Amino acid sequence: MPHVANSRLDSWKDIANYLGRDLTTAMRWEKEKGLPVHRVPGGKRHAVFAYSGEIDRWLDNSPVVEPQAPPAEREISAAGSLNYGVAAQALTVDLGLNNLNPVSSTPSSVARTVNTGTVPLPHPRSRLKLLAFSAACLVLVAMPVFLAKKGRWGAPPLRVTPRPAITSLAVLPLQNLSNDPTQEYFVDGMTDSLITELARVRSLSVISRTSVMPYKGTRKPLPQIARELDVDAVVEGTVLRSGDRMRITAQLVDGATDRHLWAEKYERSLGDVLALQSEVAEAIAREVRVSVDPHPGAAKGPRRIDPEAYELYAKGRFLWNRASPGDLQKAEKFFQQALEKEPDWALAYAGLADVYSVPYDPRAFEAAKKALELDESLAEAHNSLAMSLLLRWDFAGAEKDFRRAIELNPNYSTAHQMYAFLLSATGRHEEALAEVMRAQQLDPISLYVSESLGDILFFARRYDAAIARYHKTLEMDPHSPLAHHDLGDAYLQKRMYREAIAEFERADGHSVNESDLLASLGQAYGLAGERAKAEKVLVRLSEQSKRNPDSWYFAAPVYLGLGHRERALNCLEKAYTARAHALASLKMDPRLDGLRSEARFQDLMRRVGLPL
Repeated sequence: MPHVANSRLDSWKDIANYLGRDLTTAMRWEKEKGLPVHRVPGGKRHAVFAYSGEIDRWLDNSPVVEPQAPPAEREISAAGSLNYGVAAQALTVDLGLNNLNPVSSTPSSVARTVNTGTVPLPHPRSRLKLLAFSAACLVLVAMPVFLAKKGRWGAPPLRVTPRPAITSLAVLPLQNLSNDPTQEYFVDGMTDSLITELARVRSLSVISRTSVMPYKGTRKPLPQIARELDVDAVVEGTVLRSGDRMRITAQLVDGATDRHLWAEKYERSLGDVLALQSEVAEAIAREVRVSVDPHPGAAKGPRRIDPEAYELYAKGRFLWNRASPGDLQKAEKFFQQALEKEPDWALAYAGLADVYSVPYDPRAFEAAKKALELDESLAEAHNSLAMSLLLRWDFAGAEKDFRRAIELNPNYSTAHQMYAFLLSATGRHEEALAEVMRAQQLDPISLYVSESLGDILFFARRYDAAIARYHKTLEMDPHSPLAHHDLGDAYLQKRMYREAIAEFERADGHSVNESDLLASLGQAYGLAGERAKAEKVLVRLSEQSKRNPDSWYFAAPVYLGLGHRERALNCLEKAYTARAHALASLKMDPRLDGLRSEARFQDLMRRVGLPL
């Protein structure tokens, strides 16, 4: 087979001719062996094309692909039996007899020469001699092939050593080649999008963003990074943007050997950025011999986007990932501005839903619903909607959307992480543990996933295991207020009141959810006999209840720590009247265990929709 420049083959016939096979074999190889064939967008079912360079690389890496048969052997196999006349004529062509001009060795060239009927045949007596000579040559040509296939002469069957299977990979932060630091948001956005596209591949484990971003600018060898993230391969690349044009290079590297397996360069206009992201992901998926799962929006193909709208969206995502309160406010404005330019863009609505989910704002529900009306295939929007439904006490609806998010994106660690909380909230602790551990596999160095694993153990009343996990989390970030708060909660349940209070006081003033922290601190003060401090905590919670109805829920553990069971139940009733979101935790919260035998508490659980 001639290896030429990376030319385009525009039909199944061209592809089969390039391979030296018939149409049926070429189609079967695509289905069974992953032959890289592309569909023409909007074309008929058989409208396809391929690139010769991709086919060459596929042949180099494909196990047990038979070598291209010589022309004579092809003629024999096509007939199903030994056709001496055709075989002899084919050999005549190949051997340059009859004073023919040299021809291409491709099957189409041979077929044209043999079947046109224009080849001058020799005299009958000469034809007999030629036939005998050709038959002898045929034996000489066919015998080595036969013996090699049978393993004779001590040689094994011809095989290409298969490349080790790739079942997991990490997309490292793409490098900004523009020498403009203000373009980091754009480059990081391309990294995020490539992770998201590859994460749709059901048979591939893709490491989440929060675990790969710490490697930005690292000088660690790729095999070391692969070991640390426990992946088979690594994707790395560069982004260069100039005005409304962008150039992306991407390469796939074997994690164990640092061997480059594939590389490609792409150049597009900024308006085609979504199509480019899909194209790169599909190319990588082909190299690891898996398929990107189709989703409902795939039939339309990636849309063109106003370049300014994409810039605004990318800036919003960049700020949302930083997650400080000030950054979240700015991210909200960028997403809204993107929607002003592209009013029906589902991704921008999904961005708003994410912003409104941290901390929870009821607007997250409407933003997620709008995103899904525009594109049902967005896993992020399903996850945001599920969180809203959970806090609205619609546990069955929340589970449906969490499961849909995971179905659309099996590698979406946040969906696994949040689904674990729903499972704990409904008392299914073993299932919850399995989900959060899957999240940790996908996001192995995420502080928040590590904390969540401790939380799921805590809700299952496995306090010693939870304490061990919180200590590991604090090794990752010794100043994490949430980890100190969580560790204090575990100490509190083990009646280690002094240790618990010390942890709560470290977190006080820095917690994302101040009311939740005050509930733990106030209960610890009450149980430790420091009643005056517990009363001061109740004053703070009372002030917060004027603007946050969840504070009624969080006052209940404090009253319970002071021994006021009826007051605690009264607070929970006020929380119910206000439809407080925190009541979704009613079943799993160990701080309320002292009330579980109360008939009023059990009735409240039924009204919220939780199993007893």
